[in-house]
Amino acid sequence: MKHFLVAIGFLILFTLSADAQQCDPDAIAVVYTKFVENQWQAETLGERFARVINEDIETATDLLCTLDRSSLRETLFQIDPMVSVSYWNVNELDQLKVFIETEMDGKPLPERVEKIATERHWRIPRNYNCWSMTAKRRYVEKCLSSNAGHRGGTNLSKLRSSIVEAFLKGSV
Repeated sequence: MKHFLVAIGFLILFTLSADAQQCDPDAIAVVYTKFVENQWQAETLGERFARVINEDIETATDLLCTLDRSSLRETLFQIDPMVSVSYWNVNELDQLKVFIETEMDGKPLPERVEKIATERHWRIPRNYNCWSMTAKRRYVEKCLSSNAGHRGGTNLSKLRSSIVEAFLKGSV
C-alpha cells in the first residue's frame, strides 16, 4: 500500500509539474522559491519530539523510556498522528477518487457518503511494561529513528553523495 501511495504522489507531482510547464515562467519561479523545509525534508520522530518539548534527542529518549506501554503508545501517536481514511457508501474503486477530491481538492463530501477516520497507533508489544530499561531504550530509539509523517527521504543536511563530493573537490 505504501508503494502505491508513493506512486500516486509521483503521479500528482508529475501532473503538477506538467501543468506548471504551461504557466507563466514568473509564476513558476514563485512556486519553486517557496521552499518550506518541513514540507520537503524528512524528519524523524526523535527530531520532531525533541523540537516540540524543546529538549535534545537524548533527553526526549529518556523521557519516553519512563512511560508505560499505554502512555508511550499515546505519546507516539501525538508526535506523529496517523489516520486511515475510508468512505462509507463508496465502492472500493472510487475510494481514492473521493479521497483526492475531498482531502486534496477541498471539495465537500458527496451526499450519502460518510468519512471514516481510524487512528493508527504504534504496535507496542503487550509485555513492554515488563522489559528492562535497556530493552525499552533500544525499542524507543528504534521508534524515534523512523521518519515522522508520510515523507520518505532524508534531511538535506544529512544527505551525502560521493559523486557530488568528488565533483566539488574537482576530481571528476
